[in-house]
Amino acid sequence: MNPVVADRGQSKREMQREITMSLFSSHVAEVKGSWFKNRDDMLAALALLNDDLSSYIDAVQDYQCLEDIHSNLGCQKEYVTAAQSDKTHSLHSLGQRYNVFHGITRAKSEAEGMIKDKIAELERWHLQHDLALETTRGRQLAIMVAEMDNKLQLKPTFHAAAVAVMKNAGQGQVISQCELMEGELNGLLTQRRACIKSCLETLQTYAAMITTFPKNFAEMNRAFVWHAWLQDLMSDFTSAKCKALMQTFHSRYSQADENKVTHILRVETKLHELMLEANKKMVRAAEKAAATDNIDVSKVEEAQTAVIIRINTFLQENGDAGVHSLRAVVMNALCSFNRRSLIMEGAVAGAGDHLVDFTSRNGNWFLDEICTMLSNVQYILSLMQQHQSASLIESGSIVKAVDAFKASKQVFESLHDLYAKFKTVILPETIKNIQSEDVSLTQLFESISELCEHPDIHLETSLRKLDHALSSTSLGMQIDDLSINEEMLTLRSAYNCLLQPCEVNTDSQQQDLQLTMGQTLLTVINGLFESLEFSLSNFINQLDAMSIPREWRKLDVIQEARALQMSVVNGKTKQLLSDVFFIRKLQTVHVFFTKCHNFTSSLKGEHIDAASNQSNAARYLVSEDHLIKSVKKFVAEFVRKQILGIPSQIIGYTTCTLIEQFGINTIAEINAKDVGANFKVNLEHLCKKAMERGFQGNIMSQHLYNNINSLIAAAERHWKALDSARQHVAVGAAEECAQRARLQLARFQWLQEDVLLNTKQSVAKLSPTRTEIMSEMRKRVLSLSGMESNINTVNEKFVQVQSSIAQRLKWAAGANPALAGVLQLFESSLHNRLKITNLENKRTSEVIGLCNAILHFEALRTRTSEAINADANFRSTLAKCHDGIEMVEKNTITVSQVEQDLMALKPIPKDETIGKKWLRGINEILKQHLTETQDKVIQQNAVVSSAKEALSKQIEMVKNCLTTHHKLMSDFKHLLKALARDELEDEEDEGRVKLFMAEYKSFSEAFATMIKILMVGTSEDKLDKVNQLAKLLINIQNLTVETRRLYDDLVSLAAPLTIPKGLDEPTSDKTPPSFASALRNQVRENEQQESDREQAQEDEATKDKVGRSTVKVKDRTEEKEVDKVCGLEGTGASPATSPPAIKQVQAPRLPTTVMRDPRTGKMLQVRNTHAINVWRRVKGKLDGRDPDPTRRCTVQEQVDYVIAEATSVENLATLYEGWTAWV
Repeated sequence: MNPVVADRGQSKREMQREITMSLFSSHVAEVKGSWFKNRDDMLAALALLNDDLSSYIDAVQDYQCLEDIHSNLGCQKEYVTAAQSDKTHSLHSLGQRYNVFHGITRAKSEAEGMIKDKIAELERWHLQHDLALETTRGRQLAIMVAEMDNKLQLKPTFHAAAVAVMKNAGQGQVISQCELMEGELNGLLTQRRACIKSCLETLQTYAAMITTFPKNFAEMNRAFVWHAWLQDLMSDFTSAKCKALMQTFHSRYSQADENKVTHILRVETKLHELMLEANKKMVRAAEKAAATDNIDVSKVEEAQTAVIIRINTFLQENGDAGVHSLRAVVMNALCSFNRRSLIMEGAVAGAGDHLVDFTSRNGNWFLDEICTMLSNVQYILSLMQQHQSASLIESGSIVKAVDAFKASKQVFESLHDLYAKFKTVILPETIKNIQSEDVSLTQLFESISELCEHPDIHLETSLRKLDHALSSTSLGMQIDDLSINEEMLTLRSAYNCLLQPCEVNTDSQQQDLQLTMGQTLLTVINGLFESLEFSLSNFINQLDAMSIPREWRKLDVIQEARALQMSVVNGKTKQLLSDVFFIRKLQTVHVFFTKCHNFTSSLKGEHIDAASNQSNAARYLVSEDHLIKSVKKFVAEFVRKQILGIPSQIIGYTTCTLIEQFGINTIAEINAKDVGANFKVNLEHLCKKAMERGFQGNIMSQHLYNNINSLIAAAERHWKALDSARQHVAVGAAEECAQRARLQLARFQWLQEDVLLNTKQSVAKLSPTRTEIMSEMRKRVLSLSGMESNINTVNEKFVQVQSSIAQRLKWAAGANPALAGVLQLFESSLHNRLKITNLENKRTSEVIGLCNAILHFEALRTRTSEAINADANFRSTLAKCHDGIEMVEKNTITVSQVEQDLMALKPIPKDETIGKKWLRGINEILKQHLTETQDKVIQQNAVVSSAKEALSKQIEMVKNCLTTHHKLMSDFKHLLKALARDELEDEEDEGRVKLFMAEYKSFSEAFATMIKILMVGTSEDKLDKVNQLAKLLINIQNLTVETRRLYDDLVSLAAPLTIPKGLDEPTSDKTPPSFASALRNQVRENEQQESDREQAQEDEATKDKVGRSTVKVKDRTEEKEVDKVCGLEGTGASPATSPPAIKQVQAPRLPTTVMRDPRTGKMLQVRNTHAINVWRRVKGKLDGRDPDPTRRCTVQEQVDYVIAEATSVENLATLYEGWTAWV
């Protein structure tokens, strides 16, 4: 057995740590009283130190202030004395100079006061404007409208019982009068509610327009602009600044220059043309949809359902023959669709670069036509799939072919969805956010521009490299240039960084990851492209899953379709196609954002040619179709270069799989007719052969074929009718486009109203105009305000009559207690009515204030009569300010500060000059002030000395407390170091001791630094030294908090001194006790005997201490609270416990369960009383307190005592002779 390892697997290090913790906890229990006393003394000393330091700093500052006053008085007296002896002294002309100087100074002060008052007024107005606009734009306006939609609940005030009581009292006329007033008031309140609703409706109309304005719309107002100007003027209060502001004011609010007017008119004209163009498209879409208005969708759906039921009945009645007939009809339909698809794809291929604008005879874009055709094919296939007999399918080739076709159709649908979402969602949101001047969108545009204009990567060059790599891969060659992989990795990494959320500070001052508005928009755009890319990837996988014989490629339709295909689409080219897709996506997004940015910039007048001063509005102001033309180009390029010809091939392959279901070996048929490299097998010929095989083999009949063919044709007609009815969706999109174009024009006319109203070339204004809305709002607010006086008058009379009735009911209830319920009901009705009335009054005030703020904002934003008057007043203010400042700047007369102080002490009467009399008078005043000030200086000096002495004494008190603290702490340091060392070795330990020692070190250093600064700072009573001491006040407060915490933390490190019953007993016979447990078991019997003896002594002593114990109840209660926190409750180790009392722990009183630390959940370490007593005896010897624990012996006394004990005959006589101690 390893001797280092004790029983129960306890190592020597664990045993040493347990003993160290036992010693530490025992010492804490012993000195806890002194430790907490030192803590309280330290806290009290620090509090007094803080007060004394504050008193000393105030005293020195007051002393320095008095010194400065005394010095200034001395300078003034010297100045007056020099004037008395010199008749040419400048003081003799002070009277004339001071009058001029005072007038100029007063003019400057008045100008500054006038500017400050104007700033306060403008700031108040701007705050009201900002709040009103925020309310109008936000949800609060909608909440107010919802509240006004609720019916006004005005219940009758009088109940039948109250009316009966009043009539019995002969007061029926009062009731009638009150009811009339109540009816009149209810009518007025109802009218006011209707007027409030009309005001809110006007505000909603106004809000619908201003939501399209920038976020800083509240700053497009004279109040905000003038406030900024005047703030700038206050920082540079000069006449030049005033003059510059007057020039700026003139240039901003005078008539607009010709170039600006021309640009605004051109923009308005262009926006009007775009609106008319959008209206024409809307009319054409409506006319096109009108042709389908006579289609009853519900009837068509019923007819289609009936046809499908008939198909089901047909298949059920005819069994396999019916299924084969259905398959033959679908096969012929697919063959027909295949030829139609080839024609459409051939036209698309022939359009080339003009595919972006390629439309059908109906005016539909090519993508719409292809999607419609593919949907028709899918519908036909769905009819077959719904009624396909699984027993007749020899393989999964049909299923795979249909799945591949669905995947190809999904690619076209994703393309269509990409284009539609850009037009209806992405474009409006982008324009809206750019016009609202969202910073995140501007940053996103700049980031994408930097990415597309990367100095090391040219996107067009990368596309050419990828095209070359595609060609090489298609031919089975290796890719020569691998640099494209690194370029794509760089581009993708930079693009993904744009989508990552950024850190923002929330109201709780915590950083949170959120997407900005620009990132949210880019995420939506990226989601649309990813959906398309996923569809393409899924289609490639479905295509690879098909087992397509090479012989099928010799079919005529397949060869023609493959001739149209520009890219090889398979698993080998999948990654390269993805890279090409990514670059084109990046280019598309960049061009889209650029066009949107140019569009909004032109509306603000930023695109004006500096050389010719001509507007470029016609170049950048384009329709929505042109704004998303980059998206259309992406779709066209994607179709033409990647998936053109593939739908026809898939339809051809699907047709071949159906042909083989009729027993036709397509591969053999193709090989039999293969007579050359350019030979083509006609697919229609194979379909006819399959039909003949079906008829000849009697698996179907001509009659059944004709019946199911007519049913399928009917179902297809119904599907086309429903598809035509869906054209109303296009009408809705055209209406939304026209509405957005109208809104852009109305928005521009609102913002440029000042210029457009003064020109005759402007187009007709869209109704309602801003002027009409403001006029209507003003009328309704005036009407609402006018109703308030009538309502208040009627309400006052109504309240008087109610009060009279309430008083009479109170008298009646006093005489007859049975009427108390009637009085209570009446008062409750009055209270409810008052509550409703107050709420209505509050809503009225809010609406009136909101409307008035909007009216004032718009009045100062545009050139109205109010704005013209405000301009005149502002110009007048600037002119007065300029005159006052210019007068000060041109002034050459100066008055020194000494002369100003002298005039303040003894002003010169009017029409008098400074003479000998005035000089003598001021000299006497100065002498008196000097004497008084000198006395104050002496008194304050004594105060400083007293404060300094008190501070020095308090510093000594703190040092004494710190010395005591160090003495107490010296007994812990070696144990704490040992515990910290054990924590380093134990990886699972929390490191509480180490953390405590680090904090204690910082605490000690801060304490020492504070004492040092105090000692140095109080050596001289100088202001700079005192200012340094003032910084210590915060340090003292921090040290006070740290002191309390560290004192308590040290005690909390100690484990509780508890001895749970049964804890020392081994858990089983096979597990012997540990070293500490064995030690406790050995002394248990001695301990129990000693404890019983001491308990008897304690019981006798308790009777004598009853009177004294009550005095210490408060202290012991506080100590028990500390024991609970530190885990020492019940151990007897409180500050007031003497060392012998520690031995009085009785095992029978201890809990029988294992105690655990509430902080960590670990089992608490138990304490052995005998070991504690032994340790205390050893420590007493080391401290010199043996044999008398009440006094500390010197070294000489202790040595003499030990020698005397060792040589004592009595002691030697008791020795065991076997030891032979005398040898």
